[in-house]
Amino acid sequence: MMRAEGKAARSANRSSPWKSSYVAYGLLLGSLLVLLYLMVSTQFSYSQKDDASRGMEEFSQEEEEEKAKAHTEPSTPRRQGNEMKSDNWEAKSQDKNEEAAESKEFGGGTDDYNNVADAKPICDTSFGKYDICELAGDARAQGGPGATVTLVSPRAPPKEWQIKPYSRKYLDGLKQVTVRAVPNSRDAPQCTTQLNIPAMVIELGGLTGNYWHDFTDVLVPLFIGARRFNGEVQLLVVNFLPFWVDRTNSRKILNLPEVVAAAEAAGFKVVVAGRPKASYDEFTREMNSFDVMVGVHGAGLTNCVYLPTGAVFLQIVPYGRLEEIARTDFGDPARDMGLRYIQYSVAAEESSLMGVFGKEHPMIKDPAAIHLSGWGNVAEWYLGKQDVRIDVERFRPSLLRALEHLR
Repeated sequence: MMRAEGKAARSANRSSPWKSSYVAYGLLLGSLLVLLYLMVSTQFSYSQKDDASRGMEEFSQEEEEEKAKAHTEPSTPRRQGNEMKSDNWEAKSQDKNEEAAESKEFGGGTDDYNNVADAKPICDTSFGKYDICELAGDARAQGGPGATVTLVSPRAPPKEWQIKPYSRKYLDGLKQVTVRAVPNSRDAPQCTTQLNIPAMVIELGGLTGNYWHDFTDVLVPLFIGARRFNGEVQLLVVNFLPFWVDRTNSRKILNLPEVVAAAEAAGFKVVVAGRPKASYDEFTREMNSFDVMVGVHGAGLTNCVYLPTGAVFLQIVPYGRLEEIARTDFGDPARDMGLRYIQYSVAAEESSLMGVFGKEHPMIKDPAAIHLSGWGNVAEWYLGKQDVRIDVERFRPSLLRALEHLR
């Protein structure tokens, strides 16, 4: 080990003079390069400053010459161009005022449609599932067999589109709407009703009537599209379908006169309120004057929102183990609104399904099994095809309980 270390030391001593000379040469060469760089960069910076100074002097001279010409010449081409633009702007403004007056004369929907930044219809029919158009300005909608939406705008090129305002345009049986642009009011239908709020044109055909598609195809897209208007929007339905609001096809009280007589015997003044025959405002004011509301489970019970605080809400629950659904849909919200809630459950003998299936059928004998078989049977029979015939004697305690809440 000692001998090996001695050889290594002697070898290191022999190589040290060569390394010192290499270091000296490197330092000398590096110093020369630094001096050369400083000389070149200094000269280049002086050259740039001189060029910039000469450029500023030339620019100042040109600017002074232009100012002198402006004082001596009567008008420059640029000034003449500005004057011509001003004249053209005044002429265009006058034309726009005349067009706005003409639009108002021929039933225009707004007086200031020319102030819209881009008053041309934008229709996109390239999507495979839906068509969409957006019109800004004097837009006029006309219903009927040939529904049209017309935009009056001199800036929009005359054009026409055929669209289907439904989220699945590829389905058969959908109603088409014609969207077109015209340059003047004479070519557009006259308005009988004028609104200064946005409007949305929708279709209620297609797969509607199915709970899933009611939401996915209509309600959710409609909510998304109307959300930006914060509730200030008019809905224009091209094919009104009564079943959306008609609740007389199922869950009817078959012996309504007997129930009315029982309520009157208990001490109530009874008003049978169905579909509003007058304006909806009058209907809501009438609802707000009631002390008690009685009805079979269904969407019509949402009118409970118009009842005064402290009123009684009596829900009749159809047969078929629907108590939890009824309580969740209406019972809990009613209590949260400050209403007195009463729930009456229909017995099998009071259901019209007894006459359809008989007491030994699982639909009557085992509603729990029907629920386990799937929502389809529950929705079709318990909710969709069931009417009730109230046992007045069995129902009377619920009426007396409602009366007690009001004392």
